[in-house]
Amino acid sequence: MSAAERRAIHRRWLEALLRDRNDCALEQWFSPGHVLHQTLGEVAPGPRGLRRALQRLGGIFNEWMVEVVDQCASGDRVMTRFKAHARHGGAIGPMRATGRWLSFQALLSSRFIDEVAYESWLEVDVLDALMAIDAVAVRAAFATPKEP
Repeated sequence: MSAAERRAIHRRWLEALLRDRNDCALEQWFSPGHVLHQTLGEVAPGPRGLRRALQRLGGIFNEWMVEVVDQCASGDRVMTRFKAHARHGGAIGPMRATGRWLSFQALLSSRFIDEVAYESWLEVDVLDALMAIDAVAVRAAFATPKEP
């Protein structure tokens, strides 16, 4: 598989899984033992774990828009930097849905064998997203100091 084909697969993943909420091809795209490394919490291995994680995410955020900002591929790896926009439509713990739009940036990197991903890393700018829906407030210590 060429680098261009791997970059195209990453783009299709983001569009199908987030924007279109279509997880039908998970078994074709990810190995049964695929591991997703991320800071947002544990995800069970393989397509089954990814499907459950996407269902939870879809219950909280909806009306996704995804914009691929940059991509590069080398050898068996591809990296995609993207921006995502979604509406907060479901509860996060005790916090009720706000209906607000939030935007965040993320970086997805995957290792392939042939056309199947065996391992991926996802880094999401969670703080900006949580601040957009007032789940996290800026502390006074970080505010601009007042002049005397």
